[in-house]
Amino acid sequence: MVAYGMLRRLRIAWVSGIVLLMAGTVVALLRGEPWFISGGFLALAGLLACIRTAFYRDARLTGEPLAGSTLVPLAASAVAALTLARIGWQGPVADEPWWAVPFSEETPHTLRFAVGLCGVLLLVAVVRLLRPARIRAVPYDLGARARLAMLGARVPAQADGVIFAEGGRGAGFAFRRQGDVWVGLGDPAGDESACIAALWRFRDLCERNGVAHAFWQVGPAMLRAYEDTGTAAVPLEDGRYLVCPPERDPQGLLEQLAR
Repeated sequence: MVAYGMLRRLRIAWVSGIVLLMAGTVVALLRGEPWFISGGFLALAGLLACIRTAFYRDARLTGEPLAGSTLVPLAASAVAALTLARIGWQGPVADEPWWAVPFSEETPHTLRFAVGLCGVLLLVAVVRLLRPARIRAVPYDLGARARLAMLGARVPAQADGVIFAEGGRGAGFAFRRQGDVWVGLGDPAGDESACIAALWRFRDLCERNGVAHAFWQVGPAMLRAYEDTGTAAVPLEDGRYLVCPPERDPQGLLEQLAR
């Protein structure tokens, strides 16, 4: 499940991965395993810690207020995990892994059914909890303008919404909807890690709405981060850049933005 969460760039999976690797290091040392085993766990934990900005998504468990859609799978996963732990600790199949119990012909049918049901409930509940949190754009109102100004971001005269990301004092930028492409207006401003998260949140928002993403009038400092989201930089006459998908016509997009 941690690997599944990492594939989806979830921050909670990144933290869980580091915790599990550090726990593996301690267990290996206590058991007297060869040094390269504990060293391997420690090296992997250090590698994960160095790529923190790659895990920018919040899971629904941590990124949304607790509601029925979150509490139900959370309770189901807790009950299923406790049931499996009790069976594994005191049951007649304590010497077997829980996932092998439903397939064992020597195990009573009722126990096989109970373990299989708990296993399915646990997996489904964890998958639901590890879904990325919903991304909602903030309306471009006076409050959003004030927050952008406080962060030092560009405050355009017109925009269709704002993307904010938390982390430190946060980061954000405004954007416009231009048909099948949504365009961020200027560089995100705020803490560096939050700026990267804001870029990826905007990309995810556009992907969920079936549109392409682009950025207009950005500086050279974050070009690598923009390119990592699947865009290419086109230099403008004023020294700034239009960053858009490689298959888009940059001149046509500029004409749309100039209207």
